[in-house]
Amino acid sequence: CPAGTFEQAKRLYDGDETTVTEDDALTWVTLDTGELKTLAGLRFLPGRQDEKAANSCVGTRFYASQDNKSFHQVGIVEANGAQPLDGTWHEIIFSGVGEYRYFKLEMPAGAHMAEIEWIEAVGWRYTPAAEGKQTLTAELTGFDAQRPIETDVLLAVYNKDGIMKQMSR
Repeated sequence: CPAGTFEQAKRLYDGDETTVTEDDALTWVTLDTGELKTLAGLRFLPGRQDEKAANSCVGTRFYASQDNKSFHQVGIVEANGAQPLDGTWHEIIFSGVGEYRYFKLEMPAGAHMAEIEWIEAVGWRYTPAAEGKQTLTAELTGFDAQRPIETDVLLAVYNKDGIMKQMSR
C-alpha cells in the first residue's frame, strides 16, 4: 500500500497482516481459497478513474502457491505496444499451471485495479505420483450433439519450453 494507507487497506481484508503489506514501491495481497484449485487464467478490470488509471496496472504480477511459502509467477500485465490498456476486461490465460490454494497479486505503487477474477480450470485432475511427479487426467464431456458422430480426442502435453513431451489419442 502506498505509505500511510496500510491501516485502511488492512481493514478491506481479514485483518491478518500477513495477507497485505505496506511498501512505497508495491502493494501485495494474498488470497487463501481454502482448497486446491486448478488455475486456468485470470481476468482483470483496470481502474476507471481516468485514461491513465487503466495503464497504471502495467507491471502487476500474479503468483500461485500450494503452501503459501513458495510462489510461482503465473502472469503479468504487460504493455501492449502502442495500444495502452483501457478500462475494459482483459484476460491472461496460462492453463496447465497446476493445483494451488494461495494466489498472490503484486501491483506497482499507484496502480488502479477495479476487479480481478481467478479462473479455475474444470475437467482436469492431478494425482500425486512417484518422485514428486503428478498424473494428469482430463475429464471431457460432450452433450447436445445434433446428430450421431464419431470423433477422436487428441491430448498433447508440452513442457514449460513449449516442447511436446507426450501425446495420446
